[in-house]
Amino acid sequence: MSRSTTARRISSLLASTSFVAANILVGAGALTATAFMPSVALAAGSCSPDDGSAVATTFTTSETCTGSDGFVDYTANPATADGTLLLGNGAVGMDVTTKGVLVKAGAKNIGIVSITEPGGNNVITSTTGDGINLTGTGGNVSFTAVGKTTVSGTGDGIELKTTGTGTVNFDLSGGGATSVTTTNPAGSWGVLLSTGSGKVDVTLGTSTIADGGIVVDSTGAVTFSSTTATINDSANDGVRFGAISTGTLDFGKVTGTNGITFVAPTTGAVALKTDGDVKGTAGAGISGTFGSTLTADINKDVTGTNTGIGVTESGTGTVTVNLNGATVDVDGGAGNGIGVTQSSTGSTVIDGDDKAQTIKGAQGISVSGGTAVNT
Repeated sequence: MSRSTTARRISSLLASTSFVAANILVGAGALTATAFMPSVALAAGSCSPDDGSAVATTFTTSETCTGSDGFVDYTANPATADGTLLLGNGAVGMDVTTKGVLVKAGAKNIGIVSITEPGGNNVITSTTGDGINLTGTGGNVSFTAVGKTTVSGTGDGIELKTTGTGTVNFDLSGGGATSVTTTNPAGSWGVLLSTGSGKVDVTLGTSTIADGGIVVDSTGAVTFSSTTATINDSANDGVRFGAISTGTLDFGKVTGTNGITFVAPTTGAVALKTDGDVKGTAGAGISGTFGSTLTADINKDVTGTNTGIGVTESGTGTVTVNLNGATVDVDGGAGNGIGVTQSSTGSTVIDGDDKAQTIKGAQGISVSGGTAVNT
């Protein structure tokens, strides 16, 4: 991450209505709060040039909001131009206290970037719904944290939605100890990312999804990087995927009723890696149906109350589960430690590294169907 960004860089972003979502992950990732002017106390909030903190308005150009206010609302009409909504400008942050940040993107490419004052923390809260909601109809949508950001909603903590081939980018890697949560995990998500067939990119850095977990709903390709993050859901799945096509998925610590689950069959190859403990507190540690090859590299313990790792291969691909490291254990509780069901002619490979590893459950390993099994 660059440490040489100046306030002039911020000014250039504010001046450009073409700084669209596709560029936010590149440009904003190079911004750091420490490079800007000294911190100041937050005054009454305002947004410029169109003040969405005063009344619901329409997003017509890139906007910057600073200070503290009850809401930021650009939902009067769908956006009429591509652009960026900056929450803070690097010298002054932006807190939202009551109704969160709401943007109706329409078919435009819109990104939200949270930029704190040096050493600051942008606190975005909604007591009436989503902490941040950015909804489009086919354009690209994104959220990026540059500096610590704390987001909470009685609905979803952060919801990014579009349709068709619109892409979703969610990047907390520049936000340090950023935290996102919902106060209603039984009915909402910590983070909801949704599109039609567009690509979804998730980068969590060292952030925490304190409650509500993450759901990714897309039939497109997904990259998910959270190896040093913590994801929790006290009432539902820690991480839930829909019918994604392909996936490169790296996880840190994940806890939910099911830890990591795929609720609809994938259609392409999925590579899954865990670098933190994965726990299913009322179900499986890792579970899902896969329509093609699955390779799971398990580098930390996986625990479930009724299954450790449960895989159904609905196509003809190979299922490979690698347990990497002497201290890696899988506990299926009342179910299988590792259970694989091959619906067609695929093969199964289960590879452990060390005699000290433990795979346990009602049955340690259970494999059915397919043409070949190697354990």
